[in-house]
Amino acid sequence: MARYDNPAKDKDVKRARVRRKELRLPEPDQFLALVKEVGQTGNGFSQDCADAVEFFSYAGTRLKEASRIYGRDCSFLKSEIVIRGDPITGTKNWEIRRVPMIPEMQKLLERMKTERGEKEFLDNPVLKVRKFNRSLKNCCKKLGLHHLTHHDLRHLFATRCIESGVDIPTVAKWLGHKDGGVLAMQTYGHLRDGHSANMAQKVIFGKVITSDVASLPKQNPSVIAPSESTNKTVAQAKAAYSYPWWASNEAIEIFWGQANEPVKIVPPPKYLQSAKAAMGREVFEQELTEPQALLDELAERVGTSIIEKLKAKLAPLLKQQAA
Repeated sequence: MARYDNPAKDKDVKRARVRRKELRLPEPDQFLALVKEVGQTGNGFSQDCADAVEFFSYAGTRLKEASRIYGRDCSFLKSEIVIRGDPITGTKNWEIRRVPMIPEMQKLLERMKTERGEKEFLDNPVLKVRKFNRSLKNCCKKLGLHHLTHHDLRHLFATRCIESGVDIPTVAKWLGHKDGGVLAMQTYGHLRDGHSANMAQKVIFGKVITSDVASLPKQNPSVIAPSESTNKTVAQAKAAYSYPWWASNEAIEIFWGQANEPVKIVPPPKYLQSAKAAMGREVFEQELTEPQALLDELAERVGTSIIEKLKAKLAPLLKQQAA
């Protein structure tokens, strides 16, 4: 006997709530101890497993996505990793996405490239092991940590990013979410107790204490049309280079060139946008007033080899001739 009505429409039938898994992730020092322990298990793949633990934690990829990332998908110049997923269907959301290399990932991949050789690194998957749950489980138990899985390391990546100040919509984009950050907000919005406590100190109810010194009202700067002498200065600055970095398609080249050039060749909006892409993080306009600080940070992010290439490629003619 068939039933054609929907019993779920009954008022007494309600959708069951799905209880989310409690995230019990290692602290920074515990994570470093875990990576070290995995690398010292003694089997033939111990170091490969330790590298995989770091890779998942620094990239936040899904299991199948990580297995299909080759060395050629890792751009040290752009400081990003291209996640292509399945050769036919792509990633889970049927698209290719890019994840910025954090400094720890940069160091990890540079070491892998050095140990394996450039050709082997570029033509093969970055990870030599696809699964390492057993090593992870045993080492967590030995260190007294809550059992972690591959997916927990993805949660760890997202949590570290949010705690470091990256906004949730950006983290969601890096994770490959298509909901604009709704799921990420539900999953990671709590952050950690310590981080939440620090944020709570910024919440003020009642009267806000202000300084006795009255600030002057902001004035809109007058728009000054570029004079002939200004154009001449920009032209002279461009003529000092053999390579037109200001017209490059590489954001890191535009940022590096303008940060080392006293004459404003690149328009401020383009300079700021290039700085964000080169640094792999949000860059505020006021930071551009201290270019050396940004250059020092960039060197830490991309490594000395990339910096030396930029110096050689973007150096003014006088410096190139001197070299």
